[in-house]
Amino acid sequence: MKYLPKGKKLTMTIVVFLLWIFAFKTTIAQTVSDTTDFHELTVFIIDPAAPIHWQSPSKLYASIKKSFFRKVFHPQMRFLGHMAFCLNSDLLEEPLWMGIAPRGQWQLLNQLLIKKAGLGVLGIPFKAKIEGKQLLKRSISYNNRKNNAAFITFRINEKSAKRILDFLSVFNKRVNDKYAPSNFYGGIFWPLYENEGAGCSALCIAAMEAAGIKMSESDTWRVKLNIPLELIGSNFNNGKKIALRKIKNTKTWYQGAGIPEQDFIKFEIYDPALVMKWVENKMNQEYGQYNNLSHNNLRGLYYDYRHLDTVYAITPLKKRPVPTLFIQSYKDKFFKKN
Repeated sequence: MKYLPKGKKLTMTIVVFLLWIFAFKTTIAQTVSDTTDFHELTVFIIDPAAPIHWQSPSKLYASIKKSFFRKVFHPQMRFLGHMAFCLNSDLLEEPLWMGIAPRGQWQLLNQLLIKKAGLGVLGIPFKAKIEGKQLLKRSISYNNRKNNAAFITFRINEKSAKRILDFLSVFNKRVNDKYAPSNFYGGIFWPLYENEGAGCSALCIAAMEAAGIKMSESDTWRVKLNIPLELIGSNFNNGKKIALRKIKNTKTWYQGAGIPEQDFIKFEIYDPALVMKWVENKMNQEYGQYNNLSHNNLRGLYYDYRHLDTVYAITPLKKRPVPTLFIQSYKDKFFKKN
């Protein structure tokens, strides 16, 4: 038949077009068939209630004091900032939300005002609480309304997701009849070391590294300093008591060669405010990777790490090569082997 009626010709055109669309979609589906499983790690960042200044002991004390009192009037804020994560994976029945925080601010006040530990508070392991979905979503939502929250989402593969779960299994497991590493909160810890607790930021970055994710610029997220031993009290320094005015009057961290553990103690911590600053800079530079989560219009970044092929096992965790005085004191108290 040489010619079709006008109506039949239109119908035939539509059918051919639909068949072409179906064939195109099938081709695409076959191309990505190895990525149909879903695994995603999202790290949430919350800025401190007021900026924390690490330039000197006096500036640190003044800024923490200001941030702490601001939190008193805004309980949903975090006076040191905060980080938490959500692992959404086909390996789980539901997304796993997790953060870690000290169990009550009284612990810090007790060490500073009653026991007069001075900057020894930076090395004290506090009793921890593990934060779950409801608490974290409330906190993130509140701080997002104040423009104080952001996220980084990593699309990962199944192998990376399993490694995160392996790490968390060890982190939450009791290694004696009484304690698990997750029972302890502190800035001194790196949770990928054996039996160590975690600070909020270290826990998130350890989850990233367990997955095989190592950001080339992550060193800019860390604060590194040498704390003078004369500002450290408590059991770290023969029970010495440090008056707050001594911290307020000290304008520099320890400088010079000196002897570690005798003249100063090395201290490193991932600062949520530095991570937030990095995220904001990246959003300005890499618009193509800018993304919004659907809930609360949260700002953040998206990276695809499904290509990772991590072959080494995450567990058993490594021992810390050179424990500081802070870490050794913690191990001797809570995880000393008989």
